[in-house]
Amino acid sequence: MDSLSKLFIITKSKKMEMPLYVSDNLEELSLENIVEVREFSELFVLLDSSDTDYFEMPEMDDYYILDRQSPEKDGHYKYEANKTICLFSLNDPNHKQVVPIVPALYTIKAHLGGVQYYSYFRIIPKDLTIADWEVMRNEIEETISGLSFDFYRRKNSQSLSNDLNSNEVNTSVTKIQLLLQSEKKIRFVVEKLRREAKYKISTEHHWENNSGKNYVDSATIRKMGERPDKKNMVFAVKRSIDYDVSENKWVKKILIFLISFSKQSISHLEGTEQGLIQERKNNQNFDSQRNDSDVYFQKNRLQSNLTTVTTDIKCLSQFIAYLRAVLKDDFLQISGQEVNTVIPKALVLNSKYNFLYRVFNDLKKSQFRVSLDHAYEYFWKRTDNLYEMWTYIESIKALQDIGYEPIDGWIFSKNPYSDMFPILKPGEVITFKNKVGKTIRLVFNSAMKKTGKSTPENPLLTDSNRTRPDIRLDMFDSKNDYAGSILLDAKYKRLYQVMKSYRGEKGIMEQFREYKKDPYVSKGFWQIKESFQSQLMPVQSVMVLYPFDDESPIRQQTIDQYIFLLELNPHSGLKNFAKELEHQITERYTIFTDAK
Repeated sequence: MDSLSKLFIITKSKKMEMPLYVSDNLEELSLENIVEVREFSELFVLLDSSDTDYFEMPEMDDYYILDRQSPEKDGHYKYEANKTICLFSLNDPNHKQVVPIVPALYTIKAHLGGVQYYSYFRIIPKDLTIADWEVMRNEIEETISGLSFDFYRRKNSQSLSNDLNSNEVNTSVTKIQLLLQSEKKIRFVVEKLRREAKYKISTEHHWENNSGKNYVDSATIRKMGERPDKKNMVFAVKRSIDYDVSENKWVKKILIFLISFSKQSISHLEGTEQGLIQERKNNQNFDSQRNDSDVYFQKNRLQSNLTTVTTDIKCLSQFIAYLRAVLKDDFLQISGQEVNTVIPKALVLNSKYNFLYRVFNDLKKSQFRVSLDHAYEYFWKRTDNLYEMWTYIESIKALQDIGYEPIDGWIFSKNPYSDMFPILKPGEVITFKNKVGKTIRLVFNSAMKKTGKSTPENPLLTDSNRTRPDIRLDMFDSKNDYAGSILLDAKYKRLYQVMKSYRGEKGIMEQFREYKKDPYVSKGFWQIKESFQSQLMPVQSVMVLYPFDDESPIRQQTIDQYIFLLELNPHSGLKNFAKELEHQITERYTIFTDAK
């Protein structure tokens, strides 16, 4: 490498020289040795080197970045040396890339004088630690799995037991990826077994003419002594290789299972493929409102995901054909598929048999991890969306803690053993009931109407332009009469930044006040006394949730307005949020009872 060649990461506040490595040794590096850039920061890259040199950034191919050369077949975009490349900027009108780079590790491959070097940087969440970000992601996955499986078990206890005892294969994205990652090694192991499969020597005796070439053993001599009448005959023994041993029965069972699993995985992936296409079609309606770089990213990320799915389907199809050919081998021409419940020693001690058995066990385990829509792979990385979804999950858990059980909606309307869960889309609703028959509808990211009449599905109307809280909690009494609503807004910002948004503190507080005061219900919908019609507002309170508390004094100024600013992250605020939510629900039902 030319000693004068240098690679820089440039942000608004500093210019950092990047280390260049002669090999792709990311696994050997500690995180402390990798340059960090905070999410939503302006970001540029510059390679200071010979004009013939260039660099690639494989993970950035889906983004709309200017001044790059189109990739060759199966290659990546190339960026010339001595040009400052904008990866993200909101402030400079000359730069079109305004889609935030998602938190992750990124690789830069610098080609200097015909030699390839490697460098790395990582984007870290803006207002969360990496640990909190990962905890949120894991909590969402685990909570979706736990809530939906628990609900499905209670609702279908008998049929669930039957399902688990059946031969149905339960697939999931996690399991499909495990199989795809293991596919080459499975082939390697199976090929070794085709040459080295276990067998036993079987013996078969029968009377033959004494030709002098007959094989004999102790059983031959004993039998001939018992039958002196068989003159000129020999009770000959014939030896043969017999593959009908328990280890090979297990191999046959495992390969048949892998074919079945692969076939269902293909169906699963084809469904995912259609889901991705439909999701993009739905999003196209809003393309005219988006920046060019956002539309570009949406289209290219879709194509990247579709290419991945298509590749996976092709791989699994070829794998099925291979396994079917193997099942025709002599060592698997054994009768029956029943295997001994006692595990043969070879399945534990022999590395070839043991590998297949471990893959079989991992794929066969009961489904305790749900199959998530491929759209989640992008969703996880958009931290603002991640925080909104996490607050929705925490709202579900808080309602369950105070005695409200889900009865249908979103993950509670799915079979977690077979269905692929959709992403949490705007307008998604979960319905809850408690023991005395009160109902709560938890609505995600749904706009309040400006015209028409109130309905149980959309009780709130508004004349304001602030129409879409992140979460809306609608309450109904045991007679299904509407009692009121609580609005929740999840702000992925520190409290100071929340207050600073929308033209300063006055602007953002006005948004929350409008959420509290402006919504109304149409005449005749609200079953309360006439004297309360003009006094009681349908919105009980507004809860503003944010991930980090910087001790802003504004919190104390909003309680009397029923606007609550609550810190909420995986390590803080969970109990306080659940307590305040319970208090507001209880207070609203008490007020509504008095007003009826």
